Amino acid sequence: MKKVLIPAAALMLALTGCAAKGDQAPNTAASASAPTQASQPQRESITVDSAKAVAYACGPQGKEKINVQYGIKGNDIVVAIVNFRNQNSPLLKRDTTDAQHTTFTGEGIMWSANKATPATITQVNAGGLAQMGQDGKPQVLANACKIDKKATAALAKAATQPAAATK
Repeated sequence: MKKVLIPAAALMLALTGCAAKGDQAPNTAASASAPTQASQPQRESITVDSAKAVAYACGPQGKEKINVQYGIKGNDIVVAIVNFRNQNSPLLKRDTTDAQHTTFTGEGIMWSANKATPATITQVNAGGLAQMGQDGKPQVLANACKIDKKATAALAKAATQPAAATK
């Protein structure tokens, strides 16, 4: 069985670096000083056995496209990364307190799919994506998400293709 190690802190740092605005280098003056315990990001590793990618069409006309990469360990879906409007979410962890849905949360973001298992995740629709607003209330970014079977099949096919060799 293939194991995949997802270092959450490294993934978040990489995504943060991609989000820098303009051509300016990020301000690294603070990082030049001796690191303190408070400035060290917590490093958490999550091991998954496999991953499944699912494409959704959200909203009344299905025009909001969302791709979700689910991390699976054993018979549990344990993490998700949501790609919405060409931006990846941070690593979202499974919220097991929601027994009615397959919900993932992290850094003020929540993704909720209908109740699913690794065997059924490519077949169930999703409630949607929300982010905590500055007022402390959730703002719905996308809802009424339905499986896009054609796009999901394309994601699965792309995942099985060997990477192209480059020189």
